Amino acid sequence: MSDYQLTVSDAPTSVDYDVQEIEGTVPGDLAGTLYRNGPGAFNAGPDLFHLLDAHAFVGAATFSAGRVHFRGRIIDTPVRKAELAAGHQTSRRIFQNRKGKRHFLDTKLPDIAAHDIYCWGSAPVACDAPGHHALDPKTLAVTGPAPIAKHRPNGLATFCPMPRVDPASGRLITYIADPGLIRNDTVEFIEFDRAWNAVHKVKHRLHRKGVLLHDLAVTATHYVVPEFAHLNVPKVLSGRTPIYDCAGFPPGYRSKLFLFPRVAGAVWKAIELEPEEQIFHLFNAHDDGDEVVVDAIVYPTPVNFTAFAPPYEKVGPKGLGARPVRFRYNLVTGQTTRTVTDVRVDSPECSPAFFGRLSRYGYAAAKTTVGDEPDPEGYFWYHGFTKVDMAAGTHEDFDAGPHAYCSQPIFVGRAGATVEDDGYLLAWVTDAAKGRTALVILDAQKIAAGPLATLWLKDALPAVSHGVFDLG
Repeated sequence: MSDYQLTVSDAPTSVDYDVQEIEGTVPGDLAGTLYRNGPGAFNAGPDLFHLLDAHAFVGAATFSAGRVHFRGRIIDTPVRKAELAAGHQTSRRIFQNRKGKRHFLDTKLPDIAAHDIYCWGSAPVACDAPGHHALDPKTLAVTGPAPIAKHRPNGLATFCPMPRVDPASGRLITYIADPGLIRNDTVEFIEFDRAWNAVHKVKHRLHRKGVLLHDLAVTATHYVVPEFAHLNVPKVLSGRTPIYDCAGFPPGYRSKLFLFPRVAGAVWKAIELEPEEQIFHLFNAHDDGDEVVVDAIVYPTPVNFTAFAPPYEKVGPKGLGARPVRFRYNLVTGQTTRTVTDVRVDSPECSPAFFGRLSRYGYAAAKTTVGDEPDPEGYFWYHGFTKVDMAAGTHEDFDAGPHAYCSQPIFVGRAGATVEDDGYLLAWVTDAAKGRTALVILDAQKIAAGPLATLWLKDALPAVSHGVFDLG
């Protein structure tokens, strides 16, 4: 079996055990739970899924006094239950239609909740654009829709797939994108308190219909959201092709990084990219006088996800990988400057305490070497981690080797830390040579030195989409 196939193989249905095999020493001040979410079940009966269409596996590693307990399961969303009962794929996916089926007028997105995870209102929530599912903190079983669901205006509206916690206000911030039927699309930002009360709402109207949005960053004055594509709605309604094949930009179009004011009535502005450039993910953003500073991951050409489809083979020429870019946008003059770091990355992270504040560092999975993966630029198949100095445009890397596949690194600050990078990076590494997955802990100030501790799980787990560390 090829090394990369471990990242697209089913996770165990359910696991629950103390981690016994530890190399090095787990820092005694690490306390809390590291959650992971991503693809976990790659088929429904005979129907095989694209990596980004698979059912979700959620895992949780709980740290206490140097000991670690791991539990995880393929979560039982309604879509998962329906497909287990039917024995085949029952719903349209983003990257694939049902075999032999034309999804005419089928606009319902598959609510598999395999993209991200956050903790709010005393429970973890597995999420993607179609829906957010509250999980039982002990068993990780789905308990029902998260309270955000009641704010969805209609079945076509989508949620922010990556909500953020603003440390300045202590609120969970998200948005709901609502397609326009007659007028252009709208996006409504909602800020929640810990009891899931919507304490602040702001709605903005976009420049056209069919705008696809993804990540979210927040400054003291703005919500920052990347426009990653436009959707050809008639093509979607025809049902002849997968939904993602109906997304793109017209020739010469300059994609936007939207800067939406956090107050009602103000006009949004945008950082315009170069033609063909595409952004999915953001590290962070902050205000600096008249400037809004945004740290983003920029692809020079549209992303080709074809290699993530079964049978996961090399297919045609691929685009270049993404690089970290610091944008400075002057709100008065409209001028933009860039600082580019020459390392290929995705799945970004920053210190949660510095989210929305002046910050310098970003962390990400990185292309540090090449293994046997079908697409060396496929970020689920990166072999290391990087720490990027956004201001200087420099980086420091850790390379896990060509047989190891690395997840997004999650930053956890040391107790009482006042320096931005004083903390740990926690990440998942699936090692094909050992046929197992490890949780590694690195010193964020010295990542090139390698892990402080490597915690070996009993199983090999598939790729990770995103994660979060919960101190509660």
